[in-house]
Amino acid sequence: GKEVTTSRAKRTDQLKVCFDVMRNPIAKAGKKEIVLRIISPKGDALSVESMGSGVFTHGDTGEQMKYTTKATIDYQNQSENYCMYWEQNSPFEKGNYTAEIYNEGYLIGSGAFSIK
Repeated sequence: GKEVTTSRAKRTDQLKVCFDVMRNPIAKAGKKEIVLRIISPKGDALSVESMGSGVFTHGDTGEQMKYTTKATIDYQNQSENYCMYWEQNSPFEKGNYTAEIYNEGYLIGSGAFSIK
């Protein structure tokens, strides 16, 4: 039950992706649906429909894209840190991953990490 950081695939039970949402006085405050795509070393989005994954429409291209998980945040026009978790029903592969964060179908941030 204790959260421990590791970079080893065989010891990885879940991924924790944290990100900052910046202050934006122009944006409307309120509930925002945040979509997380975790891209595997093979280039596919980690996605298990029975575990909350699904499809969203990309705001720029109109393309239907798989997402890993989503969450609703209560954005109040202030800088704040949020974390999302992903635990899948199969082992994580070794390699380089990319995490992409979307709001209203638009990419608002991304980052990369490795699992050995």
